Amino acid sequence: MPDLVVELSSVTHLNSSSMSKLLRIRKLAIDNDKKLRIAAVPDPVWALFLTVGLDKIFDFSEDVPNALAAIQLDS
Repeated sequence: MPDLVVELSSVTHLNSSSMSKLLRIRKLAIDNDKKLRIAAVPDPVWALFLTVGLDKIFDFSEDVPNALAAIQLDS
């Protein structure tokens, strides 16, 4: 399993099923000692992450190049 970047720039909303899938991907990454970053989160989606407290659980980057650089720096 490679390190992962999930790019959300075209996402307009997330439902509970989507959030659950992101949490499962995070657990899979952790279990395999891999990094996961979420990139390019639109404001309405960011508000949802803040509301449910997932802003404290995931690592975020403003775009994919910065996410990839952060993963390499963390390795």
